[in-house]
Amino acid sequence: MIEDLGGGGVRIETHADIAAGTTLALRFIVDGTPVTLTGRVAMSLHDRSRDRFIHGVAFTIIDPHDRQTIVDRVLALGGGELG
Repeated sequence: MIEDLGGGGVRIETHADIAAGTTLALRFIVDGTPVTLTGRVAMSLHDRSRDRFIHGVAFTIIDPHDRQTIVDRVLALGGGELG
């Protein structure tokens, strides 16, 4: 599950731990546009109260058009300036 999304990365929630440094291929849809990218898990922690793992993923390979689609959506939702 995506918890937070920005132009440079995403926070995801999973049932399984993913070690920091792991490379992930991610695919999701933003405003009807399929986005495919590669990211690296920058941090990982366990939320014991919900028995879930939270991972911060930094985008490492992303098409500029896909990044702009994400930034436009976040700005439309009132997310402020993103790079």
